[in-house]
Amino acid sequence: MIRPAGGFIVAAVWLVALAGTAWAGGAEADLAADLSAARAAAARGQAPRAVALYDRVLGGDGDCLAALLGRARARLDLGRTAAALADLARLLRLAPDRADGYRLKGDALARGGRLEAALGAYDTALTLAPDLADARFGRGVVLHRLGRNDAAKRAFAAAIEADPARAWAYGEDFRHRALRAERRALYATALGHRPVTAKGFVLRAEALRYRRADELALADLEAALALRPGWAPALRLRGAVLRDLGRHAAALADFDAVLAAEPGDAAALRERAILHEAAGRPGLAARDYRASLARWPYDRIARARLAALDKAAAVP
Repeated sequence: MIRPAGGFIVAAVWLVALAGTAWAGGAEADLAADLSAARAAAARGQAPRAVALYDRVLGGDGDCLAALLGRARARLDLGRTAAALADLARLLRLAPDRADGYRLKGDALARGGRLEAALGAYDTALTLAPDLADARFGRGVVLHRLGRNDAAKRAFAAAIEADPARAWAYGEDFRHRALRAERRALYATALGHRPVTAKGFVLRAEALRYRRADELALADLEAALALRPGWAPALRLRGAVLRDLGRHAAALADFDAVLAAEPGDAAALRERAILHEAAGRPGLAARDYRASLARWPYDRIARARLAALDKAAAVP
């Protein structure tokens, strides 16, 4: 009787171990799915959902570097600077060689007004990864805010040299965050670089538009679209330039094309709303402003214009 009992016990232990392995594998798959969903939510601008998903991942694996970095970025998007810095402190204790962690730490410190500390974080990032364009752009912003304008322009020039295709995104970011002086410094630098990519042409077009050279900007945007047909950032900016030139029908067609491909594009929604408002279509304008603010609630222009429309609609 002893041998069968022993065999039964061994089989039972084996089954329990197998079940445990299956459960662990399922848990790992769930964490991977949550991590993927968190990244997707962050890419769509849904920072609160991204944070909630990263929380779940870190509840299962508190040392997940990708989740710590992603949650720090999402928290920073929500203005939760201290919480973002806490995530980054843990990340950098676990992985002190993560240049992207130091770069994001620089961003967080700069948002909190700790400019010299931010420079130190960017410098550490660049020591670890000398061609990290994001860190060079961050340095440029901080140097400009410190009044060191020549050094800021050199940082922007180095960033554009490191990654010309990345530069256009910083023009967009500076525009969203109303960093006008930083935009001027970036664009002044960009005008000295000959574009070779669609993103490079869009960046220079933004710089030219900023200087009210709309026809030259339009030529650069046509060049960008020849290299990358149907590309939303080029179409969106071309629509804005065409609107400035008074070619409203062509501008509306560009914004419609952007929104057909990317229905949640907040900038295109706002620009189309402005066109609807100018054409005397307040209902359509209010609809687009609301949709834009649902995607980008920090847009003060869209919020102010929508408030004015709502006030006008309330007047008997």
